[in-house]
Amino acid sequence: MFLVGAVAVGILQTVIILKIWKIYGIVSKLSKEKRNTVTVLTVGITVLMNYLLFQKQWESTDSINSIVVYTLLAGIAGIDLKEKKIPNKLLMAGMMIRTGIILSECIINFLEIKRIMIHSITGFVFGLVFLFILCTISRQGIGYGDVKLFAWLGYCVGILDTYNILFYSALFTACAGLYLVLIKKESKKTEIPFGPFVFMGTYLVLFMK
Repeated sequence: MFLVGAVAVGILQTVIILKIWKIYGIVSKLSKEKRNTVTVLTVGITVLMNYLLFQKQWESTDSINSIVVYTLLAGIAGIDLKEKKIPNKLLMAGMMIRTGIILSECIINFLEIKRIMIHSITGFVFGLVFLFILCTISRQGIGYGDVKLFAWLGYCVGILDTYNILFYSALFTACAGLYLVLIKKESKKTEIPFGPFVFMGTYLVLFMK
């Protein structure tokens, strides 16, 4: 049953992710053979991730929230990797969808409204403020797009998971930086897109919950 759901949702997510990449000119720059390869890999990875997450048997709103976060974040990661930018339109779409999910959660768990609202608002404020401070300290080594990205993530997953996502994202980025400098002999000033590593960190945190 988990596998059937993972395949169905994975295919739908892949369609959306590829559509996002197409809108921002990511896949259109690839040859037909490479586009097919990207499609197969995206389906395979998405189905596997869904299968692992679905076994946790979360509540329906939590599962939907995770699916939305994964889908949009995958789209953002691909764009950031290729174009070094994080589109505001995708973040706004994510905020709107999350707001709809919060309203659904409040209706389903009417007695938990206060907890639900505090969970999302504190996550949003933490992601926004803490990343803005890091952005300022690093002299935009962390960009304003990353600040907005973590504000959205905080709104979706709360303050604790946002902190953990930041930790693992930074860890993965540091490992990539060492690889580029020590193995590839790149300059220490080489720009590394944060989005793909945030995607990896987010999935790891969701998987460990």
